[in-house]
Amino acid sequence: MTPYDTVPYPSAIFRQAQPERMAMVARLHGLNPPDPATARYLEIGGGDGLHAMALAVAFPDASFVNFDLAPSAIARGQRWADAAGITNVRHLVLDILKAADQLEGPFDYIVAHGVYAWVPEVVRAAIPRLIARLLSPDGVAMISYNALPGGYSRMAVRGLLRSHLDPDLPPAEALAAARALLAEFAVPQAQDEPIIAAMRREAEAMQSRPGEVVFHDEMGDCYAPQSIGDVARACAEAGLCYLNESGKGLLRQSFAWDDAPEPEPAALVQQLEALDFAQGRYFRSSLFVHADRAPARRIDAVALGGLWASGHLREEAPGEFVAGDTRIEVADAALAGVLRALGREAPGRIALADLSLGYEHLLALFRLVDERMLDLHAVPAPFTLTPGERPLASPLIRMQIAEGRRVVATLDHRSAEIADPRARAFLALLDGSRDRDALARDFAATGQDGGVTVDAALAMVARGAMLLAERR
Repeated sequence: MTPYDTVPYPSAIFRQAQPERMAMVARLHGLNPPDPATARYLEIGGGDGLHAMALAVAFPDASFVNFDLAPSAIARGQRWADAAGITNVRHLVLDILKAADQLEGPFDYIVAHGVYAWVPEVVRAAIPRLIARLLSPDGVAMISYNALPGGYSRMAVRGLLRSHLDPDLPPAEALAAARALLAEFAVPQAQDEPIIAAMRREAEAMQSRPGEVVFHDEMGDCYAPQSIGDVARACAEAGLCYLNESGKGLLRQSFAWDDAPEPEPAALVQQLEALDFAQGRYFRSSLFVHADRAPARRIDAVALGGLWASGHLREEAPGEFVAGDTRIEVADAALAGVLRALGREAPGRIALADLSLGYEHLLALFRLVDERMLDLHAVPAPFTLTPGERPLASPLIRMQIAEGRRVVATLDHRSAEIADPRARAFLALLDGSRDRDALARDFAATGQDGGVTVDAALAMVARGAMLLAERR
C-alpha cells in the first residue's frame, strides 16, 4: 500500500510527453527518431496510465507500457483499458529500482513525468540508468522535473507545512489543516522581506491546486527540485546526451543562431542553467538521446520542411492573429496566409511541404511555436475532420463519458470538458455501428437532441478532435 493508494493522484494527460512531439524536436536536431505511429513507448511512474491510453487510442499500431508502484492506480488503468477495448497498452505494478535492472525493452520513447523530483535519491539515480538501458539506439527520452531556482520557494513553503502539521492526522484532516495554514500565510504583510513575499505568492498558488495534488506534492516525504545541470550530469554518467526541451517556450535556447558557433554539450547546459537562475525557472521537460547521437545545434532545414503544423488561431483584424493569450501582428502576406489557413483547418494539420515556403518563413513558423501560437508535429493528425459513413469516436472518450466524467482526453492530446448533456449523449452513440439515419433515430430516442441535427453534431465532435479515421 502506497500513499497514492490511500489518496489517488488526479488523472491527466501531458502534451509535452507525446512521442510525436519528442520526435519533432529530435528531427529538428538532425536526428532520425523512430516513427511515433509504430513506436514502442514506456511511461515510468505513470499512475493509472490515462496518458498512455490516450496515446494508444491515437496510435493503434504503436505499443505502450505504463508502470507504477501503486496497485490501485494500475488496477484502475487496466479496468479503463478493458472497458474501452484498448489492447495496445500494458499496465504493470512495478518498482523503479526493479525496473532499472529487470524490465525488458527496448523502447523508442521513454517518459518519466512528474517523478524525478519526488522520489528518494536512490530511486532518482536509477531513472537515467533505466532509460539508458532500455532506450532504442535512435530513441528519445523525456524527464520532467521541478527546476531550480523556482523550486526553492516551494521547498520553503513545504517546510512550513510539514513543520506545522501533525504527521499522524488522517489525510482529509491533514489536507484541511494545510489549506487553512496556506490561506493564513498567503496574506501579504507590509513589512515582508522579499523572501517572505515570494513564499506568500507560492502559498497562494498552492491553494488553487487540487487537494490530492497538495496532499502528495506539498505534504509528501520527498521533494528535491533539480537544476538542469544536475539532471544533465546524472544522465551523462548513464550514457545519455541532453537534446532540448519538450515544453513550449524553451526550444530556441538549445539551437545556435546567426553566426554563433554551435555550443559544446557541457557549455550549452551551463548556459541554460544560468538562464534558469536569471529567469526563476520552475519546471523543465528535458529530452535526452544516447550520447553517441551527437545532435546538431542548428535547425535542420529539410527536417523542418517535412513537419506538419497546427494552430487554433483567429484573425481579429487583417494581419492580427490571436491564439489563447498571445497576440501578434503579421505584415508578411505569405506568412499571414499560412496562419489564416491554419486557423481555418484547426485542429487539423497542414504539411509544411505542401506550402512551398522558404527557409525564413519556416523559421518564422518555428518561432511562433516557441511563442505558443502554433504546434509542429512529426506525423499527420491521428484523427479525422471528415466523418465517415459510420462515425467512430475515440473509445477512451466513450468510456470516460460512460463513467460520468466531464473531462475527456481528445485525439490531439488535450483535455476537453464535455458539460453539455446533448454532446455526451451523442458521443456515446458514436461506436462505429450506426450510419447517419440510425444516429438520428437513436439520438432522438435519448431525448437530448434538442433539435440539433446529426450533421451539425458530427461537425462539432470532429472539430473537437474526437473522431477516428476509418482504418483500411
